[in-house]
Amino acid sequence: MLYRKAFGARFIRSYVIAFRVSLASRIQMNVTEAEVGVEFNKTTPLVELPKNEVVQKTLADAIDTANNNTIMDVPFSPGSVQVIRSPLPTTLPTTNSTVTTMAPNSTTTTAAKPTTKITPTVEATITRKLTFRSRGETFTTDLLNPSSAAFKSRAALIKSYLEPLFQREFSTLRDFIVTSFSNGSIINNMNLKFSAAFVPSNIQIAEVLLKAALNVTTFNIDTGSIFVDDTAVSSGVSHNISLITALSLVLLSWLLSNQQ
Repeated sequence: MLYRKAFGARFIRSYVIAFRVSLASRIQMNVTEAEVGVEFNKTTPLVELPKNEVVQKTLADAIDTANNNTIMDVPFSPGSVQVIRSPLPTTLPTTNSTVTTMAPNSTTTTAAKPTTKITPTVEATITRKLTFRSRGETFTTDLLNPSSAAFKSRAALIKSYLEPLFQREFSTLRDFIVTSFSNGSIINNMNLKFSAAFVPSNIQIAEVLLKAALNVTTFNIDTGSIFVDDTAVSSGVSHNISLITALSLVLLSWLLSNQQ
């Protein structure tokens, strides 16, 4: 009805060619694109066909009017209307378009429907530096080079054994990266990244390493040289355990003395 009213007997019909997700939806928002053919009488000379700009403006103005009067249930963007193929000279859009065979004297237009832009949520994280010594193991200078085979091999070895243990203990662990090695037998440094929703304490982190030391045999974990964020925590854990044990023995002794 729109084009019949505008162009009279020269207009034959309009028809839907395709619906597709436009390139814009993959960049910033979801957009559905409609490709529509507009066919004019084959006997109409090219010079008497409506110009591409007129065909485009006729649909854009109609969409704008309908949107303002809330006539259409689905909003369209009048600024997105383009003539993408025509027997008349036209400037093609920069976006890729599907090539479709059309009847002579027909023009294709597109109209895009914008929707709400979705912004991805970035999770806040906190990183803890974990260090332990592998006593009795020999340090070599190639461990200073992250690109060396020795560095990559040892980093992969430590990660393969320890990362699953921390993942099992802390569901908020997001990353486990071996960052460097230094001399002193071998000192191993790594970063543990946790979701800010829950970050374990220094002692909780050290306890995972203390338990691992009982079972890991491919490299040594010196339980007396565990540091979290450059603070020694292994001795504090041992001290707490010794204190609890001592209190238990005192209580047991007191109970036994009262029974005599």
